[in-house]
Amino acid sequence: FLALDPLWEAKTWERWVRLLLCGTCILVFLAIRSTGAGLALIAGLLWLAFRLKKPRFSPWLTVLIGGGLVLSGWKIAHGWDLNRLIWWKFALQMAAMRPWLGHGLGTFELGIPHPASVHLYSLYAHNTYLQWLAELGIVGTASILILIWGCIRNDANPYRAAGSMALLVHNLVDYSLVLPAVAFLFWMVQGSS
Repeated sequence: FLALDPLWEAKTWERWVRLLLCGTCILVFLAIRSTGAGLALIAGLLWLAFRLKKPRFSPWLTVLIGGGLVLSGWKIAHGWDLNRLIWWKFALQMAAMRPWLGHGLGTFELGIPHPASVHLYSLYAHNTYLQWLAELGIVGTASILILIWGCIRNDANPYRAAGSMALLVHNLVDYSLVLPAVAFLFWMVQGSS
């Protein structure tokens, strides 16, 4: 999203570099066929549309959101990763055992139930918020979400805020914010807002 910041006001060579970056991102997006990335793209573009309120941006936005919805809907309808539902169920079971303070950071793999009928193993719940709920409880998860919302809502750069919103939506079906390198970068971006 930062490559779009403000694309139409950039110098000609800079505009081509940014368009090349955006095109590369779209090709990667299409190649990986990620449901989370599709949902993240839609969320980021919607956030950007509401923050910018520029009419000339809306036709491109409509095409990108429509394409993201079609790709995400197709992926979910044709055999989306059902193992995620099992991991989410395990995270909710862990959260129910210790709802207020959770089990502690990094305990998802240790705390999940291991029924004999389920042959799955994962360090992560594949949903950052459910993993935080299981590991940090309601108090820790609510504290983090309040802090994130304050950072994004008050961000003066709508492109940076759109990128953050996209990452947050992506974490509904993935766990990138649990990874230290990604979390560090995310919090650095939030601190710069």
